[in-house]
Amino acid sequence: MRFPTFAVSLLLFLFAVACTESGLAEPIALPAPLPTNTPLPVATELPTATPLIAASDIPVASPLPAVTELPTAAPLPIATEIPTATQLPTAAPAPAATELPTAGPASPAPVLPVAEPTPEELLPLVAIGEASWPVELAVTPEERSQGLSGREVLPEGSGMLFVFEGDQHLSFWMRDMNFPLDMVWIDSACYVVDLTRDAPIPEPGQSLSDLPRFSPSQPARFVLEINAGEFEGMDASIGEAVRFEGALQGQHGC
Repeated sequence: MRFPTFAVSLLLFLFAVACTESGLAEPIALPAPLPTNTPLPVATELPTATPLIAASDIPVASPLPAVTELPTAAPLPIATEIPTATQLPTAAPAPAATELPTAGPASPAPVLPVAEPTPEELLPLVAIGEASWPVELAVTPEERSQGLSGREVLPEGSGMLFVFEGDQHLSFWMRDMNFPLDMVWIDSACYVVDLTRDAPIPEPGQSLSDLPRFSPSQPARFVLEINAGEFEGMDASIGEAVRFEGALQGQHGC
């Protein structure tokens, strides 16, 4: 809010008088009256905006020229059919081969009689002089350790042949035996080197440590065990040659 110029002047005058009456030595210079309000300049009118161009005033683009239709391609000529080849004359069939006369049935070869092996030839045999015994073989350490122990009986006229790797000082006993034995000790040169007759079975309650041991007087490689008494009375003795026959023929050097 602005004060009128007249009111301002009046107030200044009253203020000066008051100061004079109060005895102030010097008068206070009053400020010059405020100038009257200078009228504000009239706002310059803004230029009006240029009106937009009407859509109808935009020149219409010239229409594109119509596409010239391409000429259609001429149809390809139809391929001329290839003439078929002239049929060749068929070859005359070959004459059938003349069948050779078949040979007459061959005469069967004469069948030679095959000698049937005798029971003795199928078994390993140990022969001493005129006597022979079919035998079982004890070759492995397990078979030699078992021997005839635990058997109830040994068939008459048969035996067991123990085979070792070479001549050595052998030792046999009658552990768990149920019948007495004759033992024929044979060396690797196939000769009888000693005889043990009628080796007895263990007595009831006899301990193993008390069982007698049987050994030959000379090193031996083979031991023939037979029923006790079968070697008695034979025309054979120490130094007699021994032959392996039947399934044993040619084996072990005898």
